[in-house]
Amino acid sequence: MQSFLRIDTSSFNRRIQQTLAHTKRDGRAFLQETARGVVRRILNSTPPARSGKEGKAAHVAGKKTVAAQIGKLMVGVPAKRAERTDIREIHKAARVEGRIVGAKRANRIKVPIRALKAFIKAAQARVGYLAAGWKKAAQKLKVSVPSWIAKHNAEGDGNISVTSQGIKIILRNSVGYASGLRNMTRRINSALRGQDKAMANRLRKMVEQAAQQAGLGN
Repeated sequence: MQSFLRIDTSSFNRRIQQTLAHTKRDGRAFLQETARGVVRRILNSTPPARSGKEGKAAHVAGKKTVAAQIGKLMVGVPAKRAERTDIREIHKAARVEGRIVGAKRANRIKVPIRALKAFIKAAQARVGYLAAGWKKAAQKLKVSVPSWIAKHNAEGDGNISVTSQGIKIILRNSVGYASGLRNMTRRINSALRGQDKAMANRLRKMVEQAAQQAGLGN
């Protein structure tokens, strides 16, 4: 079953129309640039990225988070002292929307330490998989995607229709838990607000410049 996020684009759409009314640039070129900005910001808003943690810093932080999450659930011990060996199943049962919930370090399950280390390493290699759901959309707009995201073949797509009159962007991230992430709507709305703010600043400068050229400036 498909799930959809409710995204508020009203202010963003108004700003596009205002900018198109003032810019001397080719409308299609401006809209393509705006679409690239939106997708770039969404990439930089998708976990493990967050405010202050983008690019390589987000990758490093994501790997640390993976290890910490698994470490809340299981602890490595010599094989003969292990309580269970089905590490993957233990991990799967505790995950909700891509994260481990309800685990307490005091109740950690003892598992073979070598197997646990190998499992953590494999899980860390998947950091960036959620963000890779936007990869195809980014590629269509020629937005650079970090290698640690681009290496994943996550399901997703993007249809970007740009004309001189407007822009329509349909993004689909088909990673199983993408639409269920509680913060995803907030993150995408934040990305749109960021692009809206950038357009507002540009529009203000265009209006000021036009006023100066018309002899209306101070």
